[in-house]
Amino acid sequence: MDVPADNERVGKVGGTIGQVTAERYEQLVAKARELVESMSQAQFVLGDLALEIEPMNPAHTGGTKDTQWGSSGRCGSSPMTSAWPPRR
Repeated sequence: MDVPADNERVGKVGGTIGQVTAERYEQLVAKARELVESMSQAQFVLGDLALEIEPMNPAHTGGTKDTQWGSSGRCGSSPMTSAWPPRR
């Protein structure tokens, strides 16, 4: 992904970016990128786990209608099915 150089987006005054030094800014950006990458990887792993519990049906339109694992909150998060469109 092409991202403009930091000094193109953020005003640099006296060796600082915002309220931090340029060095600290680079550290914070590096940590943020690590977190975004781990979040992306976690989404794929969660999807794989979900598909192991409830594989797609032959038409690739979802699993069976009687499975309630996604709405039970057992994984410690909000119901995973809340973002999915209603079944037709």
